[in-house]
Amino acid sequence: MNGSEFDAFATYYNRPEMDSRVLTWDRLKYYYTSTNGRISRLEYFAATAMIYVAFLGAGFALMMFSFASIFSGNIFTVLGTFGMGWLLYFVLWLAGAVACFLAGAKRAHDRNKSGWFVLLYFVPILSLWPFVELYFLPGTAGNNLYGNDPLVRFGTALTPPPNMQPGAPSRGAATAETSATAMRPSPSPQQMFHSPRLLGTGGEYANATIPVDAGGIVMGRDAARCNLVLNSGQVSRVHARVTFRADQGQFIVEDLGSSNGVFIGQQQVSGKSTLASGQSFRLGKDAATFTVLCG
Repeated sequence: MNGSEFDAFATYYNRPEMDSRVLTWDRLKYYYTSTNGRISRLEYFAATAMIYVAFLGAGFALMMFSFASIFSGNIFTVLGTFGMGWLLYFVLWLAGAVACFLAGAKRAHDRNKSGWFVLLYFVPILSLWPFVELYFLPGTAGNNLYGNDPLVRFGTALTPPPNMQPGAPSRGAATAETSATAMRPSPSPQQMFHSPRLLGTGGEYANATIPVDAGGIVMGRDAARCNLVLNSGQVSRVHARVTFRADQGQFIVEDLGSSNGVFIGQQQVSGKSTLASGQSFRLGKDAATFTVLCG
């Protein structure tokens, strides 16, 4: 292991259990732009709190404009201000309702439920059920039908996968392992860096080190068919496969018919491509970048 590899491993291995920066721009886009994936309780609270703050700010601004129009003494100004103000407030309310549904669907996925579970908020009496479940109950451990664990999705700040934690299982156990490797003893850091692996250098798995076993790694959004799950909209349900040829000491990266492609450098590749240790490939425009390493 060279010095840079050791530093990358140490930074990843010793990082804290949870990242408190849940309101970065990238995460806000993730909360409000689709129903794909999962978010934790803390992320759901932050996502909905932002919407409530926006409503309060808009309501206060509408009240100030209304008072100003009343003092103007012109009935047409009053009616115009009220009409335009409430129209804008309705548009904001509609956008906020959609954003709340998208964030709630992701949180329901974390509980291994369909996103439609959020609609129980609109059912009298039963509305207490999603409130308690989404705000207070923990998500399912590891991968589920809707994606990988929120605690390992943002790779630069969260717990390493269990194959990097000697003797200690992690909440993200299924994220970077196949069912076959999940039963193996956790290798030591020294063993990790003398076997084929991917080092995340950008995107969702930045700074994560992921072993490549004999079965290879299938990457995509579909947790049922992939053993490395990504949530980016640039990633297809089944996007790419990475395998290692031990007899040649080379990696094979294969595009599995993805929509946004696999890139080596600036060149999009199709089918199978060979990479030597130290080379990198990228999924989509910037969904995730990995460097292949061996030895």
